[in-house]
Amino acid sequence: MISEPLTLFIFRSDLRIDDNTGLRGAFSSGLPVVPCFIFDPAQISLNPLNCNAFGFMMKSLIELNHQIIQAGGQLNVFHGNPIEVIDKIILSGVEIRSIHMNRSYSEYGVSRDLEIGDFCRRRGVSLHCWGDCLLREPEELHKSDGTPYRVFTSFWKRHKSLGNPPIPNSFDYKFLPVNFLRGSMGRSWAERVAEFSEFDCRAEIMAEGGRKAALSLLDRIVELDNYRETRDFPALRGTSELSAHLKFGTVSIRESYHRICSLFGEDHELLRQLVWRDFYAHIGFHFPHVFQRSFDDRYADLRWPGDIENLSLWKAGLTGFPIVDAGMRQLSQTGSMHNRVRMIAASFLVKDLLLDWRLGEKHFASLLTDIDQCSNNGNWQWAASTGVDAVPYFRVFNPWLQTRRFDPECTYIRRWLPELDQLSTRELFSIERVRKSGLNYPEAIVDHASASSYFKNFMRYSIRGSV
Repeated sequence: MISEPLTLFIFRSDLRIDDNTGLRGAFSSGLPVVPCFIFDPAQISLNPLNCNAFGFMMKSLIELNHQIIQAGGQLNVFHGNPIEVIDKIILSGVEIRSIHMNRSYSEYGVSRDLEIGDFCRRRGVSLHCWGDCLLREPEELHKSDGTPYRVFTSFWKRHKSLGNPPIPNSFDYKFLPVNFLRGSMGRSWAERVAEFSEFDCRAEIMAEGGRKAALSLLDRIVELDNYRETRDFPALRGTSELSAHLKFGTVSIRESYHRICSLFGEDHELLRQLVWRDFYAHIGFHFPHVFQRSFDDRYADLRWPGDIENLSLWKAGLTGFPIVDAGMRQLSQTGSMHNRVRMIAASFLVKDLLLDWRLGEKHFASLLTDIDQCSNNGNWQWAASTGVDAVPYFRVFNPWLQTRRFDPECTYIRRWLPELDQLSTRELFSIERVRKSGLNYPEAIVDHASASSYFKNFMRYSIRGSV
């Protein structure tokens, strides 16, 4: 039996010990700190479960446990409702004086943390929720009238005016070597890992989990001086590839920010992308209705007229539009998709196939290793022209023109559509030449010009209240 009072730190999407705001706060309590992680059934029982993201998280947890062992402790891993797990620890006779954790901004995360707060008040436990995964918290960045920003450029300017975030700090503490998993409290670390091995990723995921891989990518940022010029070309390795690591917190947002600043200065395009991540998190926090319906109320009740049977063809990469199909096959095979191609594929689903953006949002959420609810929602609503500061509805991506501009040698297309490798680049630029090739590749399931024209009229009339 442990006689002294303890501080419990709950890891979530912050799977590192260096530059971890909440963990540092836990040690500032002056009490011994015991680290834990809780597999929440509400998240891992999702149908379908995102096995790619789960596999990335498991690899990151294994590395995190090694970090904690080197710091004198052990990661205590539980499976259950977070409140029930905490209550079970308290009922076992352990005096938990305070609980520390980093904030969440997803729809479920905000609701869960409010419930944990209510529970801790009833139990007389001090709860501390720290801001860690964003550059700026939702409460500290707003317009002069106190309302949230709805336009990114204004958000960006205000963000820059607040100065740089804190300098990252290294971990220099020791954990208390407490093992809650002995006896009735739960299974051992090895048993818990084995329990969830069935959920391991089903794809050859491109992103490798863990702190070691994150730091390697952080070092590689030095190669991205020309990021603005290379980021939109899917055949190039022109992006940071840090998104999954930022999602699961194997690297901190501050480490990323200051690494970019030290190399390229405070106006580099990569920093702007980090602030876009903040922007969508703030939108999700202030306007949680976006997780159910359009941000723009004019489109809240749209009845999407597309043929639902085309959804399965889009998912499988069988639309007859090579750049779209290449992206969808990359996603299904690797759990990743280049950001430019994500925009093309999303625009195609909504503005060519005339299907509800939420169907695409859900599919991406089931496969992307770097899935972040706020960013995924924001990006889909941007592409659908229903969201905050979205692309105008009359701007429709032409898959053929996008191919010419961003995959001019069709290198990306050939990588993911090997059945088209026999065609010349010129042939791959033409729907007619692809159709007449006689290869085992589907004909285009829609006519782009007709479909995009229909979409524009559909949205125009919906604004007028005719739909």
